[in-house]
Amino acid sequence: MPIPENKMPQYLCQVSVQSEQERLQAKQARKEEKKTRNVRRNEDNDFDQEHIDISQMRARRLAELSKQVVPFSTTKSSTNTDPVLQKISYFQSKVQYPNVYDSSIQAKNSAGFISGLKLILPENVKRKDTKEYEEIIIPKNDPPPLQIGNDRVQISALDEIGQMAFENIKELNRIQSVVFKTAYHTNENLLICAPTGAGKTNIALLTVVHQIKQHIENDVIMKNKFKIIYIAPMKALASEMTASFGKRLKGLGILVRELTGDMKLTKSEVQQTQMIVTTPEKWDVVTRKGATDTELASIVKLLIIDEVHLLHGDRGPIVEAIVARTLRQVESTQNMIRIVGLSATLPNYLDVARFLRVNPNIGLFYFDSRFRPVPLEQQFVGVKEIGSGGGAHLRQMQTMNEVCYDKTVEMVQKGHQVMVFVHARNATHQTALILKEIAQKKGHLKDFEPEDSAGFLKAKKSISTSPNKILGELFASGFACHHAGMLRSDRNMVEKYFSEGYIKVLVCTSTLAWGVNLPAHAVIIRGTEIYDQSHGTFVDLSILDVLQIFGRAGRPQFDTSGTGVIITTHDKLTHYLKSLTNQFPIESNFINLLADNLNAEVALGTVTNIDEAVEWLSYTYLFVRMRINPQVYGLTYGDVQDDPMLETKRRELITAAAMILDKTHMIRYNERTGDLNITDLGRTASHYYITCETMEVFNTMVRKSMTQGYILEMLTRCSDFQQLKLHSQNSCASIGSHKNIVWHMADHIKMPASSERACYAPCDDSLSPSVSHYDAPFAQVLRYQKLSIGDQTRVENKSENEIRIKSVRKEELSELWTLKDQYCELRIEDPPEDIHWKINILLQTYLSRGRVTGSSLQSDLNYISQNAVRIVRALFEITLRKNNAYMAALYLKMAKMMELQLWDFYSYMRQFNCVPYETLKHIEYPMLKPDQIREMDWRELGDLIRNPKVARTLKKCADEFPLLEMEASLHPITRTVLRIRLKITPNFKWNDKYHSKAPEAFWIWVEDPDNDIMYYNEYFLITKKQVIMCEPQELVITIPISEPLPPQYYIRATSERWLGAESVLPLTFQHLILPETHPPHTDLLELQPLPVTALNKPEYEMIYNFTHFNPIQTQIFHCLYHTDNNVLLGAPTGSGKTIVAEVAMFRVFNQYPGCKVVYIAPLKALVKERIKDWKVRLEQKLKKKVVELTGDVSPDIKAIRESHVIVTTPEKWDGISRSWQTRNYVRDVALIVIDEIHLLGEDRGPVLEVIVSRTNFIESHTSRRLRIIGLSTALANAKDLANWLNISEMGLYNFRPSVRPVPLEVHISGHAGRHYCPRMMSMNKPTFQAIKTHSPCAPTLVFVSSRRQTRLTALDLIAYLAAEDNPKQWLHMQESEMEQILSNIRESNLKLTLAFGIGIHHAGLHERDRNTVEELFINQKIQVLICTATLAWGVNFPAHLVVIKGTEYYDGKQKRYVDMPITDVLQMMGRAGRPQYDNEGVAVVLVHDQKKNFYKKFLYEPFPVESSLLEVMADHINAEIVAGTVQTKQDILDYLTWTYFFRRLLKNPSYYNLESLEPQDVNYYLSNLVQTSLDALVTANCVEIEEDLRSVNSTWMGRIASYYYLSHKTMRHFSENLHMSHKFDDLLSVLANSEEFATLPVRHNEDILNGELSQQCRLPVDPLSLDSSNVKAFLLLQAHLTRVQLPNTDYLTDTKSVLDQTIRIIQAMIDTASENGWLSVSLYCQLMIQCIVQARWPMDSPLTTLPHVETHHLYLFSQMANDIKKPCMMLNGLKVACLRNYELLAKYLRREFEENQIDQIYTAICDLPTLDVKISVRGLWFDSNGEQDRRMKQPSHRDEWLPLHANQEYTLVLDTNRRGGNPNTVMCPRFPRGKNEGWFLTLGNTEQAELLALKRIVSKNNSTQQITFYTPSRTGRIIYTLYIFSDSYLGLDQQYDLQFELMDPLPSDKFEPLYDNIDKL
Repeated sequence: MPIPENKMPQYLCQVSVQSEQERLQAKQARKEEKKTRNVRRNEDNDFDQEHIDISQMRARRLAELSKQVVPFSTTKSSTNTDPVLQKISYFQSKVQYPNVYDSSIQAKNSAGFISGLKLILPENVKRKDTKEYEEIIIPKNDPPPLQIGNDRVQISALDEIGQMAFENIKELNRIQSVVFKTAYHTNENLLICAPTGAGKTNIALLTVVHQIKQHIENDVIMKNKFKIIYIAPMKALASEMTASFGKRLKGLGILVRELTGDMKLTKSEVQQTQMIVTTPEKWDVVTRKGATDTELASIVKLLIIDEVHLLHGDRGPIVEAIVARTLRQVESTQNMIRIVGLSATLPNYLDVARFLRVNPNIGLFYFDSRFRPVPLEQQFVGVKEIGSGGGAHLRQMQTMNEVCYDKTVEMVQKGHQVMVFVHARNATHQTALILKEIAQKKGHLKDFEPEDSAGFLKAKKSISTSPNKILGELFASGFACHHAGMLRSDRNMVEKYFSEGYIKVLVCTSTLAWGVNLPAHAVIIRGTEIYDQSHGTFVDLSILDVLQIFGRAGRPQFDTSGTGVIITTHDKLTHYLKSLTNQFPIESNFINLLADNLNAEVALGTVTNIDEAVEWLSYTYLFVRMRINPQVYGLTYGDVQDDPMLETKRRELITAAAMILDKTHMIRYNERTGDLNITDLGRTASHYYITCETMEVFNTMVRKSMTQGYILEMLTRCSDFQQLKLHSQNSCASIGSHKNIVWHMADHIKMPASSERACYAPCDDSLSPSVSHYDAPFAQVLRYQKLSIGDQTRVENKSENEIRIKSVRKEELSELWTLKDQYCELRIEDPPEDIHWKINILLQTYLSRGRVTGSSLQSDLNYISQNAVRIVRALFEITLRKNNAYMAALYLKMAKMMELQLWDFYSYMRQFNCVPYETLKHIEYPMLKPDQIREMDWRELGDLIRNPKVARTLKKCADEFPLLEMEASLHPITRTVLRIRLKITPNFKWNDKYHSKAPEAFWIWVEDPDNDIMYYNEYFLITKKQVIMCEPQELVITIPISEPLPPQYYIRATSERWLGAESVLPLTFQHLILPETHPPHTDLLELQPLPVTALNKPEYEMIYNFTHFNPIQTQIFHCLYHTDNNVLLGAPTGSGKTIVAEVAMFRVFNQYPGCKVVYIAPLKALVKERIKDWKVRLEQKLKKKVVELTGDVSPDIKAIRESHVIVTTPEKWDGISRSWQTRNYVRDVALIVIDEIHLLGEDRGPVLEVIVSRTNFIESHTSRRLRIIGLSTALANAKDLANWLNISEMGLYNFRPSVRPVPLEVHISGHAGRHYCPRMMSMNKPTFQAIKTHSPCAPTLVFVSSRRQTRLTALDLIAYLAAEDNPKQWLHMQESEMEQILSNIRESNLKLTLAFGIGIHHAGLHERDRNTVEELFINQKIQVLICTATLAWGVNFPAHLVVIKGTEYYDGKQKRYVDMPITDVLQMMGRAGRPQYDNEGVAVVLVHDQKKNFYKKFLYEPFPVESSLLEVMADHINAEIVAGTVQTKQDILDYLTWTYFFRRLLKNPSYYNLESLEPQDVNYYLSNLVQTSLDALVTANCVEIEEDLRSVNSTWMGRIASYYYLSHKTMRHFSENLHMSHKFDDLLSVLANSEEFATLPVRHNEDILNGELSQQCRLPVDPLSLDSSNVKAFLLLQAHLTRVQLPNTDYLTDTKSVLDQTIRIIQAMIDTASENGWLSVSLYCQLMIQCIVQARWPMDSPLTTLPHVETHHLYLFSQMANDIKKPCMMLNGLKVACLRNYELLAKYLRREFEENQIDQIYTAICDLPTLDVKISVRGLWFDSNGEQDRRMKQPSHRDEWLPLHANQEYTLVLDTNRRGGNPNTVMCPRFPRGKNEGWFLTLGNTEQAELLALKRIVSKNNSTQQITFYTPSRTGRIIYTLYIFSDSYLGLDQQYDLQFELMDPLPSDKFEPLYDNIDKL
C-alpha cells in the first residue's frame, strides 16, 4: 500500500515558523479541512482518494506559498532581520531572484516530485528494455534563452589592468558576461553555480582583478596590502590553478604560489606572494594558528572557494570551519573579506548562498544545465541480474563490459574519442585489455588504431620508453589508461597524446575528472560501486562525481554536443536517474568533526565559553540546513517552530563536544561557568591537525620512557591510520556483500596454461572527493587486486553467500611478509596480519626507503608517510611542554628520521646526497661521526673509504654539517636559582645547497639527566650571516637548582632538521659556591599612626593633604627626621616612599640650611614627575628652589648654585660629580636620595654604583657628612646593600612584599607560541577578558613591551569592544566633550583609541598628547591606558587592575627578544591597587607558557641585587683617572673596594666567575680585572701607563671620553677611523658608527624597512648589514637631514634617541680634531652640528631652514633678490632686506603661502641672530711697554698687515654684539629638544690646514671673547683665518682673514701654554 503523501518526508519545501495567532488560525483551518474531507468521502466513496488528496494538497500548498513570507528573526522586531537568515520559500525565491536561471523551477515545486511516486521524465526520452538491461536516453537540452548574457563583454572595453589579465581573450562568454558587473565592479560576496566547463575560473579572475584595482595608489599596486586566497579541493587542481593564475597575472607583477602539503612556503615567500592557491586542510591549519600567522590571514581581502558543492563530502566540515572563521574575523576586525563560492549546479543553492553571506538579489548566480558550453546527451544503462547464485553476478559483470564496449565502439566509429571511468587503479589496465580483446574478437581493432603519421610514430617511441609495458601495448591499439598511481611522466604523456588524438579510448579513474582538464566527446562510467574505507564497505558513486565526470563530455572548441553514459546495476538505475535530473539537496557533515573544529577555535582564542561556541555554530552551513531540513539532524519541524534559532540544539551539540574534549584533556571545560580553556594538548592537536581519537590513544599509551619500537606501535593505533584496515581479518571476503568483482570469462580472454582464472577483488582505490583525502596523494583508496583462482580457491556454484575467496589479501599479505623480512629493523609486537601489524611494516619500510610493488600498499605507504611525521612532531611538542627531556629528544630524532627516511644507525653523512651510499658503508662500521671526519686528513679518509676522490667531498660535507660550539658560565642568584650565560658559536660552513637561505634552527634545552627533567628549552635560529662571520650569540638562562647539588646538568643543542646534528655541554657544579642565605625582612610593627604635626613645622605640615603618616612612614620617621644615619628603605611600590624622601629633606632644610639635596631618579620620566610635583609643593609653598638636571634640561651654573634641591638622572650626576674637586656645588650636597636603588643590577646600575662609591670616597676625603637615602622595592640581600651604604642596624628597613598598603591578587597565565608577535596577538583577547572580569568599570593599566604593541593592542581591544552591546563602555565622559579634546590630538591612532576610552602612552608621543592622556586617565575619563614599561617607573598612576602583556622586549644588541628584568615586572605589578579607592588590587601577568613556573617562583621571592659594574668597568676607571681620584693601579684596587661589586663578589663569588674565596685568589682576580680594563683603555688611547708599570695618567682622549660621557670604545673608533682628509659624508659615517649607537634597537623585519629607507637616502649602505644598529643610526641621520617620511612611529622615537646623543659625540669629534690640529675636520664637524639641529644637508639652501620653506619655493626669494638688488638668497641679506618691512616679504610670498605662514616666516627671519664682531690682538710688541690691544680692520685691505713677533703668545680679543631674538630658544622645529644658542670660534691656518685654537662661546648681547695663539718661529707674512660658526643655524657663519707680518722674536719672556679647561656645562 503506498504511503499517503502527507506522511512522507518532504524535501526542498517550505518550512513555516508561525506566531501563536497563526498557529490557532492554522488549527482552525485544519479542522475545516477535516470536515470537508469527511463530507467528500461520504459523498463519493468510490473516487480515488489518493488523487483527491494530492490535488487538494497541491492547491492548498500553492495558496500558502503565494502568501507573504515571514522571515526568521533573532530579535523580537522584524525590522532588523538578517537578510541571510531569512526563511524564504523555494517557490517564491526562485521567482524573485534576478540571476537564477533554472528551467525546472515549476517542476521542482510540484508536490509529488520527490515523494516516491513514479518520476515523469521529459517527453522526448528514448527507452529501451531488453532481457539483459534497460536503457534510457535523455537527449541534449535546449539552448539557453538568447537574451541571457547575449550582450557579451568585450575585453577591449575593460580598463588597462583588466586587459592585461585577460590577454589573448577577445570577449567573455555568456555566463561570465552576466556575472561581470557584480564580480568586477562591486565587493559583494558571490555564489556562482554553473555546469562544469562554463568558465568559472575566469569569473574568479574577474574578482581577483577587482581586488587588485582596489590597492592601486598613484598607479602602483600596493602588493603588501592584500592577499588573495584560492581554495581548490585537491592538490592536482591547486597546481593547475597556480600555473593558470600565475600566467595570467604575471604581467601585473602579481606573484601566485601554491601552498599545499607538498609545496611549503617560507615566511619571506609568503610575504612576497599576493595570491596563494591552497587546499582546505592547509588553509585551515594556517588560520588555526591565529590571524598573525606570518601576518597572512590578517591581510586576506578575497577568499575564493572552488567546488563549494563539496560541502556534503568529507572536506565539507573543513570548508565550513574556514568560512565561519572568516566571517567572524570580518565581524571582529571590521576588515572586509570578500567570499566567492564557485560550484557545480546544485539544488539548494539558496542555502549555500546564505551560508556564504551572499545577498541573493545581487551575488547569487545560478545557471542550469542549458548553459553547458557543449549540450549533453545522457544515457543511463541498468544491467539486470538474471538468475541466481554466483554465476548471475558474473554474467551481470560480463554484460556491463559488453555494453561498455558497444557504447565505446559506436562513438569511436563516429570519429570521437571516449573516456571510460572505472573506480580502481588496477581496473584501468584490466578494463582497457578487456575492451581491446573484445575489439580484436569482433574485428573492430582497426577502428581504434590511430593512423600512422610522423607524430604517432614519435609518440609511440616516447611511450615505449616508459617502464609500464602494458601502456605501450595498449597505446599501439589506440587504448591507454590513467590513474594517480602511475608515474607523473607517464600520466603527462597519456594526457598529451589523448589531447593530440592518438589515443581513442582512455580508461581512467575519477582523479582525471577532478584534477586534469582533459575533455572527450563521450564519457562512460563503467560501474558505480566504490569501496569506502571509512565505512569498510561498498557505496554508490556520489552524484557529484558523476556530474564532474559528465562535465568532461564534449570539447568546447570542437564538439556541438557531448555524450555521458552511466552503466550501473538495474536496482540503482532509478537512483541515478532521479539524482541527475532532480538532484538531492546537499547536507552538512559538520557534526562529525564538531569536536575537533571546536578545539581549533578554542585554541585560536575566538571561542572562550559555551555561549561564544553556540554563536560560532550559527555561522556554519550545518546551522542553515538544520533549520530548513531538521529531520536529517535528529530534529523535528516542531523543534524549529518552537526555537527558530535552534539555540537549544546548538547548545546540546557544543556541550557534548566540549565534554569529549575535556575528557581527552584537550580543553578545560568548566560546567558551572561554561568557560572553555585550551590546554597544551589541545593547542598542539589544533596546530598539528590531530583528532580527539588520536589524542585518546596518546593519553593511554604514552609512557615516561619508551623505545623506538613502542613509539611505532603507538603510531599504528592513531585514528588517522585506522581506515587502512584489512577488509577481512581472516583474509576472506564474501562476494555476496559486494557485487562488483569482475570475472573475465574464457571466451573473452585467453587463459594461461595453468587455467588460472583472473578476477579482481576490491582493493582501496577510489579517488572520489566524497571519500578520499586529497592532501594524502590519493592514499586511502581502494584498488582492485588481481587474484589467482587456482587449486586453492574454488568458486562453488552454491548460493551467493557461500562463495568465499579465501585469499582476498593473499598478494598483499605475501608482500607484507617480504617487506617485513627485508626492511623491518625493529621487532613488531602486534599479531601478524592485523591492521597495526601492516601499518608498522609500512612505517619501517618507509624509513628503510623500501620499494613496494603492490599499488594498494604503495598508496597506503604514501598516506602513512605523509601523516606519520606530523603526528611525531605533535608528540615532540607535547613532550617538550611536559619537560620530559629523554622522550623529547627521541621524538625529535624520530621525526627527523621520518622526514629524511633514514634510520639513526646509518651514517649522518647520508643526508648529503653527493656521496654514494656504497662509499658511506665504509664509515658506518665502525661509525664515524662528522666531527671525527673533520679531524681526519683527507688522505687518511681516502684510504679508509677506498676512494681518495670522494674523500675531499666527504670532508667538505663534514665541515658543512651543522654543529654548534657552546661555552657556559654559571652565576648563582640565590641558593635555589642559577643563571647560565651560554655563548653559542656556529661551528660549520654554510652552503646554500644544503642549508638554503633560511636560518638553521636548533632546539636548546637544559636537562637534569638523573631526574629526566628539562628545566629550560628554546627554539634558536642561526642565520647565514652569523655562520659566515662566526658571530657568537649569548643566551641567558635561569633555572632552579636544589641542594645537595646534582652531579651535573646537560645543555643540549639539537638541530631541528639535521639528524645527528647535536652538541652537548655538561655543566658541572664542582666549583660552584652558592651565595649565603639572606637575612629575614624587617617586621612591620603595630604602631599608632604618627600625625603630620610630628614635623613641628606648620609650613611642612601644610603641604600634605592627609593627617597621619602610614605604618611604614611611622616606623621609619625617627631615623629620618631626628638622625643623620644613612637609610635603606625596601618597601613595595605604593608605600609612600616619596614622602620618606621629603621628610629626610626637611631635616637638611632644618639642620644644614646652606646645603643642597640631590634626588636621583633612574628615568627622565620620574624626574619630570618629581619636578612637576615639587615645583608646586617645595618651590611655591616652601620657597625652596628646585632645578631639573637631565639630558633635556641643563640649567646654567648660577641656577644650580642657587638651588636647594637638584633632581637629576644617574648619568647626569655622574658626569657632574666626576669633577667634584672643581665644583663647589657638588661639595655642598648634604643629602643624596637615590630612588629605585635596586636598579643597581640592571643596565644603568653601574652608574648608580659609581655615584655612591664616589660619594663615600668624597665623604672620606672631606670633613662634611654626606647622607645617603636609598629607596627600593623589597630586597633579598638588603644587608649587603646596607653595608655598602654604611648603614648600621638603625637605618635598614627592608619590609616584605606583602606589606602593601593595598593587598594584591596576582594571576599568571601562560601563552603558547614560538614567535613573539603571534604570541602577543594571542594575548589580546585574554587582556580584554581580564578587564571585563576584574575591572569592568575601574581604571586599568596594560603594560606592553614596545610602542608598536601599544598601538596593536589598542586596536585589537577596540575590535573586541565593537562586538559588545556598548562599544564605548570604557569612555566615562560625554562624546561631545571627547570630540573637542580629540581635535587637539596629533597622533592619529590615539585619536581613534581615545574615542573608545582607551589611552596610549609611550615616550614617542608628543608631550601635549601625553599630558592629555595622563589627565584623562587620572580623572577617570578613560578607563584603560596601554603603555610601555617606562610608565611603571615614571608617572605614578595607580589603577585597580594591571595587565602585563608579555614579559619580553626586543634587545637591539642581541637582535632577539629577551626577558624583562624581574624588577620591571614587580614595578608594573606595584601599580595595581589605589590606596584611596581599592581594598585590593589585581595584577594579571601574561607570559610565554615556558616561563610561567619561573615567574610563579620569583614574583614572590625577591631577587638579590647583583652588581653589573663588570661590563663597563673600563669607562668608570677612566673617569676616576681623569678626575684624579686614582693615580696608580693600587689606587684603582682600593677604589674597587668601595664598590658594591666588591661586597657581592665576596658574598656570591660564582656569579662573577670567581672560583675561590682564598685571599690570594681574590687578589689575583681583582688585579687581573684592573689590568684587563687598563689594557682596553690603553688600546683606546685614553690612558698611559708609566714606565714603573704602576702609575696611570689620563690622555686628552681619556679626558674627552670622560667629559662627554662617551665609551672608551668610541674613542678607539675615533683614533682608528677619524682622518684629517675626511669630508662631511665620511664624518657622518664615523658619527653613526660610534659605540653609543650600538644598542639602538633593530626590531623584527626592520632590516627590510632599513633597506627601503636606504633607497631614499643619499649615501649608500652595505645591503648585508641592514640589521646593524649603526647602519640604522646612519640611515636615521640621513633621513633626518633629508626630512624623509619615516616608516613608522618607532623610527621617529629612534631618531629622537639618536639625535639626543649626536651633539655630544660631534663635540667630542671636534675636540679630537682640534687636539690633532685638523682644521677642515673640525669645521666640517661644526657644520654637521648645524645640519643636525636644522635637519638639512650642507648643500641645501639655508633659506629652507625657515618655517614652511622648501626647495621649490626658492624661486620667490630669487625673484625678490633680482627686484630689490639685495642678497635675499642669504639669511643675513634677507634679514637686512625685510627687517621692519613685512609687506616687502609678504608681497612675494603670497603666491605660495597663507598669511599666517608668512607671518611665521617673517618672525623667524627677524629672530635670527646677527653677530657684530670687532677684532683686536692683545700682546707684547718691542715698541710697547707691557701688553697692548691693536685693532684689526675688517675686511682688511690686501696691503694691511699687522706686525707680530715670531714665537710669541698673543690673544685674539673679540668684542661681540648680538642682535636678534631670544638666544635661549633656537628655532629648530625638527630637533627633539630645545636648544640654547652658542658659537664656535676657530682660528686656523688654511695654507697648512692646521687648527691653532678653538673656543665655544655662549650667546650674550654684549661680550668679549679671547683666544690665545702662538706665532710660528719663522718670520714673513702669514694669513690666519678666524671662523665664527653658529652651533645652531645654517648660513650665519662668518670668516675673517687675519693678515700678520711676522718679525723677529722678542729676546726674552717665553710663555708656557696652558690647557684651556673651560667649564662646558
